[in-house]
Amino acid sequence: MSENNTSINQVLTDLSSFLMEIQKELEEFFTLLQINCKEKIISIKAVPIDNIKNDSEKLNNLLNTISEKTKKISSEKTLTTYMECGEILRNINPLLISLISLLSSNILEFYYESHRLLKFFWAIPFLLARFELDYFPNYRENQLFFFNIPDALFNFLQELKEGPKPVEILAEMDIELRINKLLPILLSRTPDQIALSNLGEQYLKVHAISEYYYYYLYDFEDEILQPAKTS
Repeated sequence: MSENNTSINQVLTDLSSFLMEIQKELEEFFTLLQINCKEKIISIKAVPIDNIKNDSEKLNNLLNTISEKTKKISSEKTLTTYMECGEILRNINPLLISLISLLSSNILEFYYESHRLLKFFWAIPFLLARFELDYFPNYRENQLFFFNIPDALFNFLQELKEGPKPVEILAEMDIELRINKLLPILLSRTPDQIALSNLGEQYLKVHAISEYYYYYLYDFEDEILQPAKTS
C-alpha cells in the first residue's frame, strides 16, 4: 500500500466513529425539519415553519455540535485531499455558520439552505465505503476499469446479492461476460455454487451509496433546490 493510502487509512480509522456521529446528528437535524435524507428528494415540500420554531433550540444545538466536529475534520490535511472531501468541507463549514444565523432571522431561507447539508450527509458513508473498496488490492489493480463495468455483468452481480447461485449459471452467460477480467475477482466460487466475493459485495455497497452521493453533490442543488427557492 502506498504511503498516501496508509495515511488515509489511519485518518479514517481514527475518525470513522467520529464521522458516523456527525451523520447521526445530521439525520436527527433532517428529521426535525421533516426532510427525508435517505431518499432522492425530487421536490421540496412546504416549509414546516411551526416545527422549526418549536424545535429551534434543538436545531441550533445540533448545528453548533456539527460545526465544531466539522472544524476538527477540516484540520486533517490528509483527509481533505481525498477525492472531493476538501471541496465539500470548504463549503460545509461556512454553510453551517450561515444556517445558525438564518435560524433566528429567516426561517424560510433556513429551511431551503438546510437541504445543502444533504451532500455532507451522504459524503460520510460514501467516503468510508469507498476507502474500504480502495483498500482491496484487487480493486487497486483494476480500478481503471471498475466503474465501466458492463451493464449485463452489473445486473448479474445484483442477482447474486440475493444469495448463491448454481455454478452452471455461468455457462448461460454471454461469452464476453465470462471472459471479462473483473468476473473472477467479483465472484467467490466453489465446485457447486457461485456468490459475490468480499470485493464484489463492497463494490455493490459503494455503488448503491454513490447514486445518492453524486446526486446530491452534482444534481440536486441546481435541478431541485434552486428552482424551488425561486418559484
